[in-house]
Amino acid sequence: MDIIIRQMQESEAKEAVKVARKSFGIVGYILIRKPKHGIVAVVDDKIVGGVFYYTKNSGAKKIGVVSFLFSDPNFQGHGIAGNLLDECIATLWEDGCDGLVTYVQDDNVASWAAFEKRGFVKTTILKSAKALGSSTALKSQLFFTQSFAFCVGADFYMALPNMETTKTYERKDISIVQIGLFILMNLILLSFIIVRSIDPLRAIAAITLLLGSTALVGWIGTWFTRRKWRFRLAQGGFISTVLASAFTIFIMIGNWYPVKYENTPKFRRDMALNSILIWLFLFVIMICNMFIDNLILEGMQNLSAALLIYRCVPILPFSSYGSGRVWNWNKPVFAVFAVVSILLVFVI
Repeated sequence: MDIIIRQMQESEAKEAVKVARKSFGIVGYILIRKPKHGIVAVVDDKIVGGVFYYTKNSGAKKIGVVSFLFSDPNFQGHGIAGNLLDECIATLWEDGCDGLVTYVQDDNVASWAAFEKRGFVKTTILKSAKALGSSTALKSQLFFTQSFAFCVGADFYMALPNMETTKTYERKDISIVQIGLFILMNLILLSFIIVRSIDPLRAIAAITLLLGSTALVGWIGTWFTRRKWRFRLAQGGFISTVLASAFTIFIMIGNWYPVKYENTPKFRRDMALNSILIWLFLFVIMICNMFIDNLILEGMQNLSAALLIYRCVPILPFSSYGSGRVWNWNKPVFAVFAVVSILLVFVI
């Protein structure tokens, strides 16, 4: 198969967007718009993959943004995404960029590995601002007005011309600290529920206990693998999470992630096991509330019900709550857990 990697022509933008939306599904239809710049992979005059990018200025710094990397599902496994990314990165460096940034969804193993292999590190918005320009300018351009602020469960990546310098801005995830931030940020987001509750202190206790317990159960799930794991709060989607929380219970994503990623069946099984244990724990909370009269347990049940409903939807952003891991490993198992979740929520 002869694959040609080249710059996207202006007349091809519409076709490239169609392929991108096919790859990203519903999320693609919401976020992907007609790009000004892109690189495409072509087979027999047909676009089968691409990467969209643009540049922004932050003070005296020029920043290259890799916005969407995709390939037609029918053509995956041929190294198309890697070749596209190589060409895109080379193009942005040649264009005089002082740094490159992108965001990647939490469990998108292939994309994480691809960016890390090419010198990107997971970082924070503030650290990238320190490296690439003033905090105010960078945040206004790359956080509040770009889709990263709406992509729940995404993480921020950056590359600088010098790899050693890039490493100094890498985000260091200390699990206990990240768990604390996970609970604190969600207590703030759910403050409207806490304030409106009859007993705010019990509401705080219920939310803290449930979120802390899911982190603990997820940690137990890591025992059954031979991998090193870390807990982290994903930064992406802050604005959309705040907006959603105004109408329903919607929390920021926090989960256990392997330090080293693989694209293997065993890796997918280990990821699913971690999520299944948390899913079972939510079942236990729902069932216990049927037989135990306790106000804190009742508060935990309300949040558990919301999380169970989210886990029944294996598409972004809901897949980041854990269902995506089970779906990617074993769809029949996912179906069983989804059915039980619906029955528990609506019966109880």
